[in-house]
Amino acid sequence: MKGIVDLLEGRPGPAARALLEARGVDPGSDDDLAAEAYEIFGRGVFPYAGVFLDDDGGARRPLAEQLEAPTAETATWLPAFIRALRDLERPVASAVADALEAVDTPPSPVPVVGPPPPDPAAPETDLRAIAHHLCSAARCGVFLSAPVIERIGREAGVPRGFGPRRRILEELLRAAGRYDRLDAVLGGLAAVVDRHASADPRAAATGRWLSRLRSALL
Repeated sequence: MKGIVDLLEGRPGPAARALLEARGVDPGSDDDLAAEAYEIFGRGVFPYAGVFLDDDGGARRPLAEQLEAPTAETATWLPAFIRALRDLERPVASAVADALEAVDTPPSPVPVVGPPPPDPAAPETDLRAIAHHLCSAARCGVFLSAPVIERIGREAGVPRGFGPRRRILEELLRAAGRYDRLDAVLGGLAAVVDRHASADPRAAATGRWLSRLRSALL
């Protein structure tokens, strides 16, 4: 467990290196590993319960703290966090996801139904509203990290902006419409949703997300 916590907190050390080496991942130098941990947890998938459970995506209840004594709340969002790590397709992220699969958590509580997706026919539903919905895991059920959004843009051949995830996604959708590549971008987003929906049974058991996965795309 210490190796996971050290990586979550960006501390490359013996425990973190041992965790990776046991899974066939070369940790590189301490500086390289610290930089990789930042890319994964500082810029990619944020390890906080609030990011997955709160509408504002705040930094409430860090996973490093919850792993000391996993609760029913941990069980509610940990599978979605693991799936988002796997979306990054980075060896260190995948190794941490593998280690987290072994964490024993209490049963998940009864899911709380989140707000519905914005109505595409409503005049107030603009690209900003759509990006807000898709970048709120508590609303749509999927955590879309900035690296994944950027990868979708590259694969679709569409330029995207810079800044927070919502701005990157909003600019990507805007550019996709301008370059007539909206189908390709939406297809990339749908592929992420499909991967989450077909993830391991624990993810499916957290109905909080499963009930919203199919409505993640408007």
